[in-house]
Amino acid sequence: PNLDVAHFHGLCLDVAREAGIAIPEPVEGDDSTFFMHTLPELLESAAAVLGPRYEAIVVDEAQDFREWWWPALLALHREPDAGTLYLFADEGQNLYEGGRLPVADEDVLPPLPANLRNTKAIHEFVSVFYDADPKSQGKGPEGRPVELLGYETDEDLAKLLEIVLLNLVEEEGLGLEEIAVLTPAGKTKSKLWARGTFGRFRLSDVVEPDTVLWSTVHSFKGLERPVVILAEVGDRHEEDVEKYLYVGGSRASNHLIVLATETVARDLRGRAKVAAP
Repeated sequence: PNLDVAHFHGLCLDVAREAGIAIPEPVEGDDSTFFMHTLPELLESAAAVLGPRYEAIVVDEAQDFREWWWPALLALHREPDAGTLYLFADEGQNLYEGGRLPVADEDVLPPLPANLRNTKAIHEFVSVFYDADPKSQGKGPEGRPVELLGYETDEDLAKLLEIVLLNLVEEEGLGLEEIAVLTPAGKTKSKLWARGTFGRFRLSDVVEPDTVLWSTVHSFKGLERPVVILAEVGDRHEEDVEKYLYVGGSRASNHLIVLATETVARDLRGRAKVAAP
């Protein structure tokens, strides 16, 4: 009863409603202003009405927070300057261009020394794309090599995905609930999402029976599945390929399969340890 868990923007809306503050509709075609500025401003106004309420605040994915969000959030803290505040951040996963964290340098702990989420094979693969020192050590089980499959056309990609899913389900006996398909592109740009079905398999962006979970790398950040198929790598956002490989690839706890354009696949085969196609 004394614990609140919320998405930051959901917290903004909940507290604003509780304070009786009118919530404006986002301007059509300009969601960015609504989420980046309007909602945090509502939170700060609501906190001024309701007063502080939390003895401790814990923030995950803190690297994604904009600098001007912190005063609004900390307005809910009973001791914003000296009270309990834990921030968990990974600059390698900064996909939203977050700003400086509200902590002094002496309060920043060293990076976690061990990676226990992924197998050593997945850890070794994603570490190639992690631009920071020191790097953590892979302490998980050895695991199977990361699979890297290249494709030339959209039809090649669709066929590859169907074959991979068939192998996982029929040959290896995995349940669909153990698999996630992640793409760098959102719904309006993802070729796989637009197609939707691959043989007997259907993609869904919510967890439901008899479907394969599809999500963007952005939305799946912080989550995990035993098997992740990281697809459409290189189709778009070529300048961010390494970041997507690190963030998306590390969502797989047991097995990672990467479907990349042949150009990107050739480059990756020369840089990272992967299974032969």
